[in-house]
Amino acid sequence: MLEPTPYVELVLDLVERIPAGKVLSYGDVAEYLGAGGPRQVGRVMAYYGGGVPW
Repeated sequence: MLEPTPYVELVLDLVERIPAGKVLSYGDVAEYLGAGGPRQVGRVMAYYGGGVPW
């Protein structure tokens, strides 16, 4: 597995802070971060998100 970039760390940090029972789309995550887009967030989650409860 590749070393996570700062963007990857931002995405994972935000996703880990979503309260149980609440939902954010990949687009919502990208908009909140002000960077990337839904596809980039989806790619991060597909590659690095295995340890994140989502």
